[in-house]
Amino acid sequence: MAGIGFFDLNIPKTDDFNKWADVVEIFCLVLEEGGITKDELFDRIFDENAGDIGESIQHFQENEFFEEDEDTLLLPSPDDISTNTESRERDILKSKIDELFLFLESRCLFYQEHYPFSLATGNQLKLKEELTVSNELYLSLLICSNLDIAKGYLHDLTKEFERISLSTLKSVFGATFQVEYFGAILKDVHTRFDKNKLKDRLVQLRESLKLNFNPNFNLDNEISSQNTGDYGLDIIAWHEFGDGNSNTFLYFIQCACGKEWVEKQLESSALRWENIFIFTNKPVSIILIPKSLRNNRNQWESALIFRGSVIIDRRRIVQSLSGKEDFKLHAALRGILKEIQENKISYFD
Repeated sequence: MAGIGFFDLNIPKTDDFNKWADVVEIFCLVLEEGGITKDELFDRIFDENAGDIGESIQHFQENEFFEEDEDTLLLPSPDDISTNTESRERDILKSKIDELFLFLESRCLFYQEHYPFSLATGNQLKLKEELTVSNELYLSLLICSNLDIAKGYLHDLTKEFERISLSTLKSVFGATFQVEYFGAILKDVHTRFDKNKLKDRLVQLRESLKLNFNPNFNLDNEISSQNTGDYGLDIIAWHEFGDGNSNTFLYFIQCACGKEWVEKQLESSALRWENIFIFTNKPVSIILIPKSLRNNRNQWESALIFRGSVIIDRRRIVQSLSGKEDFKLHAALRGILKEIQENKISYFD
């Protein structure tokens, strides 16, 4: 397993406010000090840009952590900003860091006891000393959604997020639904779709859902015998009425940790799967992602993220699994969190 040195702790070059909040939380997770103050974050941004304040605020400049209203706009007024260029840029950077910490405070408010960090007088974000299962779940989703930072754990995190997603969906759908793993990564999960080759699993899927293949689709010609993938389908959920017929509540589900998750919504869509099967009713597409997609009011950060799928993000995953007595993090994830705890680095290194 990769060590803590495989974390890329550089300041992000992005205007994604949730990404900035994630990075500050990851600082708290991996630093032996257990937290980071506003001043330390300022110094970190300043140092990584070779002391160039103008460069430091470049990505912060267009970044609005809050919807604009009189209560949340924190940029200093012209009267409060120095006429000196460098001082003015310092003021802008500090105001944006203030805004970022208020955004982190909104996360603390919305996640409540499930949030693994605390804000000391609003000036320092700090990792809690005693972590609950829901706290560890949040931390797992945090690092799963930042694979560009946790590069050394990429394979393990991708696999374990699918396991978390499976548990989430079983919690959401309950005992009246069949929730089965169809993907190609988890080899130790019991599922009725247990064949190694994709073409064999497609036959199992057809039989389980009482479907027919599209007459234009030729299984032997179009799916290689060497193909062990999943055609973008990780999990399937459906209700069995017990009458032996198709036409039921049906969900095709994709799990995605990477940056291209918006477009991956199409992989489990009916539009794509109608090339293979004939449906009497189209499956509903769901995508699970470990990212947080909320603004400071717990609303979706953008209307442009939707591609016809139901989105289950970090907030919904934590909400669905917190308090479930039968939910436990898999040993691999607990091992990663333990390794981070045992190999922390100093902010001053």
